[in-house]
Amino acid sequence: MPDPQNASSAHSGSTAGAVAVGGSRSDHEPGADLPEDRGAPGVVAGIPAYNEEETIGELASTARDYADEVVVVDDGSADQTAQKAASTGATLLRHEENQGYGATLGTIFQYAHSRDADHLVILDADGQHDPEDIPALVATQRETEAEVVTGSRFVGDPPPDIPGYRRVGLFVINSLTNLALRIGYSYPAVTDSQCGFRAYDDSAIATMATAPEIGSGMGASLDILFQAAREEYDIAEVPTRIDYDVDNASSRHPVTHGLGLLQSLALSVLRDRPGRVAAAVTVGLVTPLIVGLILHQTTTTIVSVLATALLSIVLLLFLPRETATRSERTDQ
Repeated sequence: MPDPQNASSAHSGSTAGAVAVGGSRSDHEPGADLPEDRGAPGVVAGIPAYNEEETIGELASTARDYADEVVVVDDGSADQTAQKAASTGATLLRHEENQGYGATLGTIFQYAHSRDADHLVILDADGQHDPEDIPALVATQRETEAEVVTGSRFVGDPPPDIPGYRRVGLFVINSLTNLALRIGYSYPAVTDSQCGFRAYDDSAIATMATAPEIGSGMGASLDILFQAAREEYDIAEVPTRIDYDVDNASSRHPVTHGLGLLQSLALSVLRDRPGRVAAAVTVGLVTPLIVGLILHQTTTTIVSVLATALLSIVLLLFLPRETATRSERTDQ
């Protein structure tokens, strides 16, 4: 396998084929319509893309310098994303309709698995991730033999240049994610649970390609971490920088996005470890209740009761809806 730094030489004399993918992950037949003379790539760079015509061309072209193959999944874009990606020589997979970030990742995992790739590195299409960091993730994976390697904005120096509202949101999500990973799976903490710049080895690729627990929406980033915890995969982190000064950065409302992530987080742990969650909630809520009763502090008692009631309402609202969504997706 060529060194990732010189992987562009592997593309000389060949043009990656275009593969049409249907409206769901189950429509993709691994290896369909691919040239038979291409060997298994060592490093595949995967780029999920939706209406990213401004950045996808340059990103895919640069990524080809650091990977044996670049695959772009156009998730039903209405602009020139597909055409610009194909013009770079990247492999193009297409969803006829927009399916969501998680579904697009699923197509990438399935494709990399069908190609028997040794490493799959996922990058965002908006230009926030630097393809030049691909070799660092791959080298760390080889050195540590960790099944998953993730970039982190909070590892190394200098301190990350993150907008204030994002920093607060990340602190909340990271803290709750690590609490859930610890309670549910006795899994080590990660410093940046929301960094989508990740590398997967062949075993992790195979697992993620078929895991039904990975949803189709933006919560897939957390679903993948919990799937890694279920499999007891090792995870390593490397420093990375995120460029927030891009023209086509995410327009998702931070509050809505954050609530969606919290829902995904809660459901993952509740589904897998209801006993542990029940024990943790009992200790966390009943303890102050008992203390309040002993000390005759009415406020503490009332707050504990209200917190318990609120948690019950949240569970009743979230659980049925998520179960239905997963069933619908399984039936596709």
